[in-house]
Amino acid sequence: MAVAGLMIDSADRAEPSSPNERRRYLAHSAISISRRDRLAMAGILRPDTRADLAPDALVSDLLPHDADLVLERTDPDLVLVETGAFAAGHPWVGAGDPSAADVARRLLRLLDVTRAIGRPSVMWWTGPRHAMPGLIPFESRFDHVVSSEPGEAGGTDLGWDPGVQLARFDPIGIQPDRPVHPVAHGRWEEVPRQGVRAFTEAALDALADDRLDLWIDSGATGATWLPERIRSRGVRRVDVDELPDLYRSNGLFLADPLTRQTGGPISASTLRQLASGARVVSGPNETLAAALGGWIEGVSEPGDVGKAVRAAAASGPRTGSAQRALLRTLFLHHDTTRAITTLAHLAGVSAPTPRRHICVVARLDGNARPADLLDAVILQRHRPTEALIDAADPADALTAIRELELAGIPARALPPSGPERGLARRAASQTSAGWLWLWSSTAEHGPLFLLDSLVAGMISGASAIGGSAGSQDGFHGSGRFEAHVVSREAAASMPDTGIGWSTAWSDRGATAYTVGSDPEEG
Repeated sequence: MAVAGLMIDSADRAEPSSPNERRRYLAHSAISISRRDRLAMAGILRPDTRADLAPDALVSDLLPHDADLVLERTDPDLVLVETGAFAAGHPWVGAGDPSAADVARRLLRLLDVTRAIGRPSVMWWTGPRHAMPGLIPFESRFDHVVSSEPGEAGGTDLGWDPGVQLARFDPIGIQPDRPVHPVAHGRWEEVPRQGVRAFTEAALDALADDRLDLWIDSGATGATWLPERIRSRGVRRVDVDELPDLYRSNGLFLADPLTRQTGGPISASTLRQLASGARVVSGPNETLAAALGGWIEGVSEPGDVGKAVRAAAASGPRTGSAQRALLRTLFLHHDTTRAITTLAHLAGVSAPTPRRHICVVARLDGNARPADLLDAVILQRHRPTEALIDAADPADALTAIRELELAGIPARALPPSGPERGLARRAASQTSAGWLWLWSSTAEHGPLFLLDSLVAGMISGASAIGGSAGSQDGFHGSGRFEAHVVSREAAASMPDTGIGWSTAWSDRGATAYTVGSDPEEG
């Protein structure tokens, strides 16, 4: 059960009467008490969706045989049901088919339990309604209905997609000599609209002699609408768990769908391929062009796809500066943490996203003034979400707090040091933000510093982010460097003494990543 934000799985139960019961009792009686700092979600989801959401939300699978039990035990903030998870190859297949009445009853029972415990439910259409008409009657049972293609008939609230999980699909460690030949990863079993199909068929047929590779998800039923000349070349089946490495292993992809004349979202595969450092060739797609047009090799006619593919291959990999600028755009507008917050607001629940939040920690003394701190904070493109002030003069603390709050950043004074003398460790105990910016008046940071640091921390998994000379990024597992942004977990585990602005964090076991100087936006 959930009490005052704590997750408690109580072990206060009757003594089991048999060895088998004792084994089950021990396996399910762990006590976990912690602050709920992520959205708790239960869902009927495809594996790739679950993998994208899991780092930023507590995701529990609801299966036909145990959905009621899981729902009651996990006490989620909301229930998300993805229509793509009812396709062939998934546990809930046939829920909207009259021949699978038992599965439909289980789904209805699940929605009844969701409503009974007072949790909002969201139905997410990941394909056109005409592809699964048996699910349309279930819409009235949900509190909210969203779609990957808003505007279709059926009363959809708005469009939604989970974005891209930068921690899974990142360009770190990409081989400079990786292959750069066209790969089309699509849902070839789902027949698209006529205009999309005609463009795709013509383009793929023209690329048949250009080392074109076709990929399809392993759970798909098979390619049903590809031109025979293309299908005869063979289609590679890929597992969801392989996607990050597979996308990083090739430098050129065709967008999926290859064209979309009007409307529609940016597909998950296209976002993932861009995040992985690959170039993407696309036909006319208004949404993609408006959001990421500068990063797409766009064409207007099927016959131009081959020319665009060859030009992209000749261009080679993006520079580090350009890739960093692309990652900034993806983080600001298409990251999974942002999508989870949007979904939670729709459902009317709170969605803490600590991995996206930064708390600035400042020690004000004779050399660091409140005005210096304010100037540094408001300069940042991605501003801190809160501030903690440690000042020798109480008047300086009050001035800094007042000025920061006028700028829209909640601020407060750190409690007296007490037994914990390390400033970073003290601050870690006072915030729920995932990151601490250990601000120093002697360090000069441009407007992109916090944004780049946060993106670097999210994609690398590092716990300390520092600056390095020059413009090259790199991992450093040892050595000394200036650590300016550190994870709350790392700060909380550091010794109380000796923690300053120039600490050798990596010498104390923290994994580190340096962000080179790069003032350009790319």
